[in-house]
Amino acid sequence: MRHLRRLRPSPAMVVACIALTVALGGTSVAAIQALPRNSVGAKHLKRNAVTGPKIKANAVTGAKVANNSITGADVNEGSLGTVPSATNATNATNATSATSATNAANSNTLGGIPASGFLRSTNEGGGALAGATVTSAGVVSAYFNRFGGAPTVSHTAASGFYVLTFPGLEGKLFNGEVIHIATRFGGPGEIFTSSASGNPFIETLSSAGAPTDGSFYYVVYGTNLAP
Repeated sequence: MRHLRRLRPSPAMVVACIALTVALGGTSVAAIQALPRNSVGAKHLKRNAVTGPKIKANAVTGAKVANNSITGADVNEGSLGTVPSATNATNATNATSATSATNAANSNTLGGIPASGFLRSTNEGGGALAGATVTSAGVVSAYFNRFGGAPTVSHTAASGFYVLTFPGLEGKLFNGEVIHIATRFGGPGEIFTSSASGNPFIETLSSAGAPTDGSFYYVVYGTNLAP
């Protein structure tokens, strides 16, 4: 019966096996070694691998951020408070420019004059709505109109009767909603004012009460009229 003989590896075989083991395990050994400082760059990182929880609090400072690299799209506006220097800008919603917003703290004045120095042209302020200076021939020599342009005058010579129409106020100046005031100038006589179909009419008379053409001033004040 043939006997099997145990084979022993030769010294050369042992050395070769050890070398092979070291060669195969070299990557693992190298992996546990400390990396040199600043040796890992952006190209070594997997996309989206670095998340918020992996960043040390306050580790990223202004000195580590490139100028103009953070835009408004990168900022959560809800996390921002009021900028200290923008205290007066809270009420500057309707400012048309940064220059206007700078002076928003003084927006309660106009040209340095407070709001109390201006009359409103509606019943809330009782201001004058419109007015005119009219010659005896029915020519407008001066006027103002908060709602439009120059008035027109309808007049028949020697009738002493004048009808004024103010653009923007046509047919709105009824007696029960406004106050008419007219005053003659350029000679003695009488004057009467009212409205016809919502437009003011003025009648000028002689001292004896006869219809006579005459020059006059006319102003209408708002009471219940809305623009």
